[in-house]
Amino acid sequence: FPMWFVYYVHDIYLRPEISWNTLNGFEKVFSWSVNLFLLVISFIWFREINKGLLKALRRGSNRASDEATSKCLDQAQPPSNGRQNSSNGNANDKLRQRHAIQK
Repeated sequence: FPMWFVYYVHDIYLRPEISWNTLNGFEKVFSWSVNLFLLVISFIWFREINKGLLKALRRGSNRASDEATSKCLDQAQPPSNGRQNSSNGNANDKLRQRHAIQK
């Protein structure tokens, strides 16, 4: 659309006898207004589509980090003496709770 405006103005100034002078009043107003409307709505749609894409990409990277955190928590092993250290257990429980809240 921007290039249409550039070429249209270029033709009007350089060759008005084959561009501007051959159009009636309706065509002169309608062609500008339609192309301006399409340009504005394209900007709006692009902005919305771009926001959705960035949101999806951010959500995807968060999922990858969530999966990595889950894998680390699942692989956590208790101490070798068979009893679970209370401080280690509390830390793992806190991580699991925080991970569940973030989901």
